[in-house]
Amino acid sequence: ALWVAWSFSIPIWLILVGFLFHAMALGHLNKAGAIAKNQNGIDLLNGGQLVAASSRFEELARTEHGQVGHAVYVFNRAVAFMLEGKLRRAMSLFNAVHHSRAFRYGPNRSYAPFLYAEMAACYGLLDIRTEAHQFRQKANQLLHPEDIHRIAFADAVLALRDGQVSEAGRIIDAHGPSARGLLRPPTFKALLVLRLYTLYLSGDTGSADYEHL
Repeated sequence: ALWVAWSFSIPIWLILVGFLFHAMALGHLNKAGAIAKNQNGIDLLNGGQLVAASSRFEELARTEHGQVGHAVYVFNRAVAFMLEGKLRRAMSLFNAVHHSRAFRYGPNRSYAPFLYAEMAACYGLLDIRTEAHQFRQKANQLLHPEDIHRIAFADAVLALRDGQVSEAGRIIDAHGPSARGLLRPPTFKALLVLRLYTLYLSGDTGSADYEHL
């Protein structure tokens, strides 16, 4: 009877172990696929294909709900919306990520300062200045010194909203060279547009020199 019991239990354990490894392998493949799709979305975003990027992040947010990276995909979609000029939709998604606390704890907490910087810019563009300054301060507190140039766009927007045209120009000139390698290409282009706007407001459009940017 003992032999019969072992003869049946061994195959059962092998099946259970095989099922476990199959599930782990499938989960790893799904995660790798999601990471690859997210990178594809980032490449589209950096290439200025904002609608395609937004669609890619929307797909990921829908199919990867409940996964560790879900908040990252929602955040990236919000960035795409903001760059498209869909500021209210972007703000809604930024707030969803913020209130979920997904970037406060766990493996994605390093995203928190970047979320706050984007929220500061988005609120600033919407001329909701109290919240914009609050999130700008949070970003400034969490950003590493080498990443501080990432907040240049938000700072320039806020300076313009506060009527400080010269200060906005100074911020862009001071952070521009370093921000080039840190900001997404579409965001950096928006930073250059802001610089042109500051020159227009100051009546100094004939002396623009962007070689240093």
